[in-house]
Amino acid sequence: MSETTTPTAPIFRLGLHPDPWEPPDWSRAHTDGTFGNRFDDPTGYYRVLYASSRRLSCFIETLARFRPDLTLLAELEGIAGEDDYLPLGHVPQNGATHVGSERVGAGKLCRHLLCLLGWPFAPNLGI
Repeated sequence: MSETTTPTAPIFRLGLHPDPWEPPDWSRAHTDGTFGNRFDDPTGYYRVLYASSRRLSCFIETLARFRPDLTLLAELEGIAGEDDYLPLGHVPQNGATHVGSERVGAGKLCRHLLCLLGWPFAPNLGI
């Protein structure tokens, strides 16, 4: 059974070329039958298409898999000793870190990470 409705305003989706509205191919599913997204069917029976009335929301949803695991963070809090853990998304207080053996500032680090994620526009962000 398939139910459809026509939206009354534009909706946006980030998807694969050539048809971003095509559901993901089952061949791309992980061994557990899901696609690694937070609203996937845990039984691997159906596929989910993510869409939003806002472009920004679509982009933000692609970052959901990089959110910190709250259970892991709670377990890390229980470890005794010096706290040298650097949370995801935080830049050291001195504003610089290393990529390989090169010391870089926060802007260059962000560009480097975006390039690693395969974002072709990352070098031109102006940060």
